[in-house]
Amino acid sequence: MNKCSRLEKIINYIVKSTFLIIVVMLFLCSICGNAYVDSKEHTGYCQDNILINMLSIIAVILISTLVVGKHIRVNKKVVIVGIVIWSIACIVWILMTRLQPRADQKYTLDAALQMRAGDFSSLKDGGYLYIHPHQYGLTLYFYTVSFLFNENTFLGVQFINIIALLATFLAMYKTMEIFHNNRNISKCTILALLAFIPMAMYITFVYGNIMGLSCSVLAVMFEMYYLKSERKRYIFAFASLISISVIFKSNYLITMVAMIVVLILETIFRRKIKYVIPIIAIILCYVLGNYGVKCTMKLISNIDSNDGTPNITYVAMGMQEGNMAPGWYNGYNKKVYVKNDYNSEIAKEKALESIRESMNKFKSEPQYTAKFYSEKITSQWNNPTFQSIWINLGRKSVGVEKNRIVKSIIKERKLGKALIFYMNIIQTIILFGTVGYFIINYTKIGTKELIYAIIFIGGFVFHLIWEAKCQYTITYFILLIPYSILGYRAIGEKFVKLYNLKSKKLKSIGTKDIIKQVEQ
Repeated sequence: MNKCSRLEKIINYIVKSTFLIIVVMLFLCSICGNAYVDSKEHTGYCQDNILINMLSIIAVILISTLVVGKHIRVNKKVVIVGIVIWSIACIVWILMTRLQPRADQKYTLDAALQMRAGDFSSLKDGGYLYIHPHQYGLTLYFYTVSFLFNENTFLGVQFINIIALLATFLAMYKTMEIFHNNRNISKCTILALLAFIPMAMYITFVYGNIMGLSCSVLAVMFEMYYLKSERKRYIFAFASLISISVIFKSNYLITMVAMIVVLILETIFRRKIKYVIPIIAIILCYVLGNYGVKCTMKLISNIDSNDGTPNITYVAMGMQEGNMAPGWYNGYNKKVYVKNDYNSEIAKEKALESIRESMNKFKSEPQYTAKFYSEKITSQWNNPTFQSIWINLGRKSVGVEKNRIVKSIIKERKLGKALIFYMNIIQTIILFGTVGYFIINYTKIGTKELIYAIIFIGGFVFHLIWEAKCQYTITYFILLIPYSILGYRAIGEKFVKLYNLKSKKLKSIGTKDIIKQVEQ
């Protein structure tokens, strides 16, 4: 074994072991308890029904064993019908609710619509974009969409979200096909993605999460196509798409870093120096994308961009207590910036002081530290709804009254409780399947196939440090679904082999008895 092969094994084992530890921990949390948010976004914790969770897992294992044993294949028509039904349900939900945005969604959309009217006050001292210039990209997106939908831009964005989510599912379908060259697995993946309701509920979320997710997953798909075929045309596709995803939501820098990490590893392991070219292309597109956004904003408004709230303030906030949950939003980032007369340097110093204070407290009080971070992790990773119902709560409907079905879901009455019950089971099922796949195929999973795992690890670590929220973690959790499908397939195969082995032994014993009787 050469040095590169040995290094590849070591690094792969580190990644797989880290990922497995995190997912096992989340699985154990999911079968024992749950986190939930109330109407004011305060997080609470409750026990879960272990028996129901385990019975659900056993049911899925039995179905998987039957599918593998009987060689049942998913018909293409079933997938198409599933996509059509899902799309219609999403459209109906948007039309039934017609929910206006609130909080950051509203402020960003309002800034875009004001720009359309020639009002650039949000970019001036104390304005929303003056404090949060990282929202420039999203504002320009809303600004562009507003030319098509005008005052109904919020609805236009919601309809575009449907298309973006379908593109996400297609990209994950194709990526699975690249890894395993098995369309049946890919079809099962799409059906599982369609069944993951929390993600579908986010279509009414007028923000950059879904568009960013779509662009990032498409970027990963094109990167995998490039590593498989080495065709240069894919380089521009994934470099530009991942840069666009970061423009929509800066959190997708994690996906960008993961893509670069895979390219670096492949450069070392395959000894192909040409893989440096796509790394340069990604960095170049990212720099040009950021520069282009700032230039476009200045061209429209004739106002220079502001430094805004320093990123370090979000880290400080992620180490503080809050009304919602430990490490969740408590307004510190904005307060420290405004209180210091919008001076970014002073705000940075104050944030660093806050971080040092938090670190000292964590060191001196280990029990408090354990409680703080256990609650921070469970509050954002062990909420089976991922706030998908809550994000629809408290938002005004335009031109339509919320009917009984909508109210029952949003206010968590009968239908809402049924959805929460379903989401809870689905979360546990996904986590168990993922654990199963990485245990059974631990030595077989290659570097490229670890891309989603690397992104997931990055997201987990990042939000351990950064501001916490379920709306961030859901875009990482969805990446577990392909692994989970593979996991149940692998478990099913194990049970089929075990059954066949026992059948052969029984037949063998039966044959021996017949031979003995003949001899006698």
